[in-house]
Amino acid sequence: MPPGIPSKATHEQWLGLLHPVGLVWTPAVPSKLELFPKQGTAYLAARQRQLEALLEERETPKGEPIQVVPGFTLLARAGLRAA
Repeated sequence: MPPGIPSKATHEQWLGLLHPVGLVWTPAVPSKLELFPKQGTAYLAARQRQLEALLEERETPKGEPIQVVPGFTLLARAGLRAA
């Protein structure tokens, strides 16, 4: 694939930053749908701040603090709003 064109490796790179718990999204899905994240640092930083605002503090069964998105609908709406 020519340089500058997003590929499966693009998804593997940003998915590697996630710690999957619950729903897992594989790189094959967005690649097949030709959905690729914007690569600009300012854009990514702004999106990260928006998504971090959705997080709620909860506790694991062992009493350890964890940040979670309270529901898939909220996450999906936030993601679609930015598309």
